Amino acid sequence: MQLYCYAILASFFFLFGCSKKQEPGPSALEASKELETQASQGDTDAQFSLGMMYYHGAEKLEQDYVKAYAYLQLASEEPSIKELAPVQEALTDLGNSLTSEQKKTAQELISKIQK
Repeated sequence: MQLYCYAILASFFFLFGCSKKQEPGPSALEASKELETQASQGDTDAQFSLGMMYYHGAEKLEQDYVKAYAYLQLASEEPSIKELAPVQEALTDLGNSLTSEQKKTAQELISKIQK
């Protein structure tokens, strides 16, 4: 009986819940361009989003650990973002895996973003 109820509910949601076609949102690559504009204006949420997108990679947006490190460093100037476990884990991982030359490049990128 319980299985029968689940089957009816699943059918209902399939027929009525999935019937609306949603327009696809922007790709990660398109979103990153807008986020970069916002990040350069000091938007820490945009810096956080870009940092995590570059850290993990996203649809049509390749991983870039130097950019990830730079954006997460900028975002972590905001205490509420710095306290987030994913940010701490990513910064620790990147801090341990990037070479000193890559960290220097990230610092140059930070300076460029902050201008």
